[in-house]
Amino acid sequence: MNPEADVRDVQFCAVCTELLETVIDLPQLPLTGIYAASFDSAYPRFDQSFKLCPACGHGQLGKIINPKILYNNAYGFRTSESGTASQGVHYFEDYLRKLISGKKFSTILEFGSNDGFLLHKIRDLGTKLIGVDHVADETSSSENVVLVRGSIEGTDFQRYSQGPVDLVVSEHTMEHIEDPKSMLEMLIGKVSEDCLFVLEFPCLDPLLEKYRFDQIFHQHTQYFSLNSVIALIEQLGCTLIDYTFNYNYWGAIIVAFSKSKTNAARNVNPAPFLKKEAIIPRYEIFRDQMEATRSVTESFKYPIYGYGAALMLPILGYHMNTDFSFLAGLLDDDIRKHRKTYVNLPITIQSPLEVDFSEAGILLTAMDNRRPILKKLIDKSPKIILNPLGIL
Repeated sequence: MNPEADVRDVQFCAVCTELLETVIDLPQLPLTGIYAASFDSAYPRFDQSFKLCPACGHGQLGKIINPKILYNNAYGFRTSESGTASQGVHYFEDYLRKLISGKKFSTILEFGSNDGFLLHKIRDLGTKLIGVDHVADETSSSENVVLVRGSIEGTDFQRYSQGPVDLVVSEHTMEHIEDPKSMLEMLIGKVSEDCLFVLEFPCLDPLLEKYRFDQIFHQHTQYFSLNSVIALIEQLGCTLIDYTFNYNYWGAIIVAFSKSKTNAARNVNPAPFLKKEAIIPRYEIFRDQMEATRSVTESFKYPIYGYGAALMLPILGYHMNTDFSFLAGLLDDDIRKHRKTYVNLPITIQSPLEVDFSEAGILLTAMDNRRPILKKLIDKSPKIILNPLGIL
């Protein structure tokens, strides 16, 4: 692995091609999503930055890391195994069913289908459902659902279809794609003339509103704002139908648009235009909060445990300026994680059943699961509960 050879600089906006402005530098940012049997102190980190387009308000990473590094065999995310992601799928499914109001489709295509969790939930909506993903388990294909391993750009999905693709769905994939505009242009050329697109991805506006700069990491290349989403749909020659936000799942936006020009569009009032000068003070507040949390947590004389072995924990540690070695342990309810560690954090995951909470404090370490964890902790009555960021 050669860190320098596996990184490419990004200069221009993926939506409107304008020159990007650097807003935040993130030197030696760690990788995420990698559980391991042992800690590797030499595991590579990569310099990163967050950039903003002054023309359309689109956010992007300043550097692209080789996907073979980001999504190797150790990459651990699976939708069906994540409580947060599974709940997000339910939200998306409810929105989709209300949007289409009983309509049935010939062929439904999902790009970034992961393990096919969403497609199996909506299998009654289409005659044929096709999912494409680099981590797809093709052996789990069944009846009218077919999972194909690979990229959407490199897959001949039409060979699996039952007719023209008339519904395209995707959950939390657009943010991973280096050139989302070209990818969507390719799809638009291969689907039916009245095809409906319903896509969900994290939105920059809620990220900034909730000070969630810990959600900027190597796997998320794109950070769409409401303004840049609208700009992208217009450039594709499509018609915006509707959109909504799911604030409890990565501050995501679900956007529905049609290839057809005959559909009625929703009146849109874009959010205030995002500016570099407004983002930097928010980031400074976030970093101050992270530093304060570390200092306070390290000051207690009794054991402090982290609760929540999140895939994103290395990023939280980066902003708190700690490797969490001061913790007495890291707790998680998922037995599949017990006795494992992170490849880039020297801390072992254990069961909450092993801890006397009356003699310990808790640091919330799964930022996107803080609400459900707090509910569990009320009955356990730890000495203290520390929340790294005040906004839940």
